[in-house]
Amino acid sequence: MKTLSKIAVIYTLLCIFVSCSSSEDNNPPTETQQPNTEEVSGNWIAEKAFFEVDFDGTIESADFIEEGGNINMAIQENGRFSIEFVLGEDTETISGQMTRTNSLLSIVFDYSPNTTSYFEIQNTDTTLLIDGGPLEYDFDNDGTAEPAVVSFRFIRN
Repeated sequence: MKTLSKIAVIYTLLCIFVSCSSSEDNNPPTETQQPNTEEVSGNWIAEKAFFEVDFDGTIESADFIEEGGNINMAIQENGRFSIEFVLGEDTETISGQMTRTNSLLSIVFDYSPNTTSYFEIQNTDTTLLIDGGPLEYDFDNDGTAEPAVVSFRFIRN
């Protein structure tokens, strides 16, 4: 039962991750901005999807992959991307446009075209690291948003 509860919390965090922004910026990438994503274009499989949440001084962490989830990401050379999150029978796909400037990844999700989210990105030919946060959400429904930090490690498929 404890594992089922952890999976439910992780899935909730996943939903929050794809619905929250780490930015107040409402300027999506423009046609004049170059996506600069050619070197990370292709198909990627997550081998780590780590969420860390601070609940009133108590740090809770979970790895979506260790809990049985799968994440697949496809990035096109023009910066368009889609990410598929799978946990048990549940699947959620999100898509959007990304622009890379050195180690800064700017993302505009299709479901929120007027909001830009920012993440740190690092890569080699075979590994892609994306870190971000804090993302904020009221996890315990007390009216106060708590920060969540996310960290993803993908390998090229």
